[in-house]
Amino acid sequence: MTVLDESEISTLTDSQEKAIVLSGLMSATLSLWGSSTLLALIRSKMAKRRSTSPYHRILACMSVWDIVFTLQIVLQPFLVPRATSQQVWAAGNDASCS
Repeated sequence: MTVLDESEISTLTDSQEKAIVLSGLMSATLSLWGSSTLLALIRSKMAKRRSTSPYHRILACMSVWDIVFTLQIVLQPFLVPRATSQQVWAAGNDASCS
């Protein structure tokens, strides 16, 4: 466990850190909703017609990757080790950080 230097300590208040995390969570929620909707629309088109256009397949792949990366954005504030971080909702440990 390392101790933070005085220059590395955040000058943000708990309210400011919560606002930063919540703004990321809100945008991530909208991204998840949009990508999930696109995947549902493409899947319904695939059910009606056996084939889809290359455009739909590319859009589906982009939506899947958007969901994967958005979940990373959602989990990131919580996986930081509590012992070495001053973030409000840090709940991780050294294993979740490596």
